[in-house]
Amino acid sequence: MERIKYQIGLDGGGTGTQVCVRCPHCEKEEMFVLGPLNINGQTEEKAKQTIRQLQEELEKRRLSEKDCTGIAIGAAGVSNPDAKKFLECQMEELGFSCPVLVYGDHETALAAELESCHGVILISGTGSICYGIDQEGNQVRAGGWGHLIDDQGSGYAIAVDILSAVVRAWDGRGDATVLTELVFEELGVSDVSGLIHNIYEPGRSKKEIATLAVLVEKARAMGDSVALHIEERAVDGLYELVQAVHCKMPEEKEIVLAGSVLKNNQWIQCSLIEKLKTKEPQWNIRTARHSAAFGALRLLDKTEK
Repeated sequence: MERIKYQIGLDGGGTGTQVCVRCPHCEKEEMFVLGPLNINGQTEEKAKQTIRQLQEELEKRRLSEKDCTGIAIGAAGVSNPDAKKFLECQMEELGFSCPVLVYGDHETALAAELESCHGVILISGTGSICYGIDQEGNQVRAGGWGHLIDDQGSGYAIAVDILSAVVRAWDGRGDATVLTELVFEELGVSDVSGLIHNIYEPGRSKKEIATLAVLVEKARAMGDSVALHIEERAVDGLYELVQAVHCKMPEEKEIVLAGSVLKNNQWIQCSLIEKLKTKEPQWNIRTARHSAAFGALRLLDKTEK
């Protein structure tokens, strides 16, 4: 049987990992989804399970690790050398002898959307980051420093603002808000005591907390002024990220908006675009359309040239 040479691109996320397998003789790339591969947001054992899933999916397709000519991985938290080394070692242990390149998920996301691999991408999902690269290859980033000290305008930051608004309203320190009812219903609790027990439950992940961010749009649509203020704060935070990058590479006019917050919250997306256009009319702004797994393969191609 003829041996098939192939390459793999992975976009490792907190809830799932998109995989793109490409071989020279295939009409198109094959895509499938595995478990999470965010080293910062889960245990190493769960990441190992996802990597083992990759091996199982390749076996189903009768693809041997020995025939893989290159692997490119985009994942959060790889600025930590230990996280990067962990991913490289796991691939080696599974029998991959090919080059394994590890990038930040912001790098692969930009490469997926901009064929030139230069421009600016703003990502607001569980976390947030703005990343730019110019035509000379100079890189600039703003944000992405984690939920404990940063991630403004992200799903997690919005969720924290929602929860803060709820407890402030409960105490009488803040305005009454329909977010209280929405949060209680979402979490299946009836008072702040139950809310605190739920949120501070051991093992509660930032991803789980970030899922509450979707409630802010619903509350704002109901005319809730507290929710509107939270969304305005998110827009200001994301705008600040873009401006920090733009000031260092003003010649770049392409910007892509990516991540669940900017994809699903139309008010935040439209308000941010309006604010950016007011400041810089020359911006060419669009939303992300491609999987960052494609971007990983594109960066792999650039490295091999």
